[in-house]
Amino acid sequence: CSISIVLQYVREINPIKETWSIKIKVIHLWTTPDFYNPENHYSIEMVFVDEKGDKIQATVKRSLLLRFGPILHEGSVYSISRFGVGQPSGDYRPAKHAYKINFLSTTTVEQLNELDIPISGYNFLCFRDIPSSKLDDNYLV
Repeated sequence: CSISIVLQYVREINPIKETWSIKIKVIHLWTTPDFYNPENHYSIEMVFVDEKGDKIQATVKRSLLLRFGPILHEGSVYSISRFGVGQPSGDYRPAKHAYKINFLSTTTVEQLNELDIPISGYNFLCFRDIPSSKLDDNYLV
């Protein structure tokens, strides 16, 4: 007997539901240093994109770095389930989604060998718009 998982899209993610399953590509991945000891990592931050081109930020906190750090790679595609959904924080956000994904101890990650997700997830802008006041400067450009 096989269990079928229904995958949702990034644009549907909200904190009301607790059982999300998504297929995404990691388009950006970086670590943040510990404030008190910059030699150590505090978290892994990522931007995910789904096959519709929608993006969302994701965070792996320090307590889960050893578990998820070795298996998450920029450019790879994953199925991710059982994660938390919360409010993004900080002055500058890497995605315009109203929420962000938080990895939990119950989160499952499976790497997929699929290539049906956009390669970069970039949204290019006209250069003349960058110094103007037309852009929302709460988001990274």
